[in-house]
Amino acid sequence: MTFTVILCSLSALLSSVVDEVSSIVVVLALVFQVCDTLKVRSSPFVLMAVLCTNIGSAATMLGNPVGIFIGNKAGFNFSQFLSGATPISFVSLLVTLGIVLIWYRKTIHQMTLVMEEHRQVHHGLGPLIRIPYRRGLFVLVATVLIIAFHHQIENILGLTGVENKNAFLIITPLVIAGLLMIYRPGRARHYIEHDVEWWTLLFFMLLFAIAGGLEEQGITQNLADKLTGLVKGGPTAMVPFVLAISAVGSAFVDNIVFVAAFTPVIQALVERSAEFSLLWWALLFGACFGGNITAVGSTANIVALGLLEKRGHLHIAFFEWLKIGAVVGIVTCLIAWVMLTFVPMPHPAGHPVVEREVIGPLHEPRLSPKTAQ
Repeated sequence: MTFTVILCSLSALLSSVVDEVSSIVVVLALVFQVCDTLKVRSSPFVLMAVLCTNIGSAATMLGNPVGIFIGNKAGFNFSQFLSGATPISFVSLLVTLGIVLIWYRKTIHQMTLVMEEHRQVHHGLGPLIRIPYRRGLFVLVATVLIIAFHHQIENILGLTGVENKNAFLIITPLVIAGLLMIYRPGRARHYIEHDVEWWTLLFFMLLFAIAGGLEEQGITQNLADKLTGLVKGGPTAMVPFVLAISAVGSAFVDNIVFVAAFTPVIQALVERSAEFSLLWWALLFGACFGGNITAVGSTANIVALGLLEKRGHLHIAFFEWLKIGAVVGIVTCLIAWVMLTFVPMPHPAGHPVVEREVIGPLHEPRLSPKTAQ
């Protein structure tokens, strides 16, 4: 049980500090080492790690491409995003931990017994290797700190205004990567040619071009009108609808793809009334938590399956993943719904919330009598 708690906590923590793919690669190396040493089936622990990785990745803007994409589009700075996303992610992680402890109780009990037997004979679960980590740790900490305080740095340098929104947040990874290539010039060409996913970048460039075309043609405005006409009661009433749509969409399409396609609709709503900025949070948690439902829901899922098959020629069946993934995905989305309904969420800077009365399509929102006074 202790190993499971550490595994889930480490998966969530790492994915919130570094991206979900890097996190799952590191965590699965630990899982494979322990499971190979104890000769126990690794796939349940791979599933646990991935589920908690996706949940932890929603806690900060660093954990998931969805987070930084939504944060930039909505105008959240790092501290606003952290204060809004972390509490919901933390509660969801605790509930998920309880679910996996019950769901895999037999497997966890078996590992506990085997681990106790192993400890009585051996001293550890793997060889002790000295790894040079100080330089890498320094770069990681420096990058995280600059990103965490990007809003304060922008204010000090006078980078205010809409045109400079989140400038340091966007430019910091590029600057750090450039400095590292200058530091290791012999590897720079290899990094650019082999370590950059150029096809993925091209895919997203074309995807954003399509989204921009839909917005320019007014299609997203029409979708926003239909959404407000379909769901009565304002942004709070739309939260479960957006959560459900984004969760189901992200379960069968990679979550960043779905978010990029759905973002113009949320933007159209927010432009009409700042109250609808609440839907950014619904989109975030629906996409990240819904990514747990199926094996193709997030990049971390696909990477984990690839590592598992490459490591031991093992495979997690679609319905094996779906059963636990659907339970975790639905429960965590319900948690997000409740907390988004009752917990005040941060609003993007520059979008003061005015109490409005929404009547039909929001082309001309009218102030409520309370606000007019």
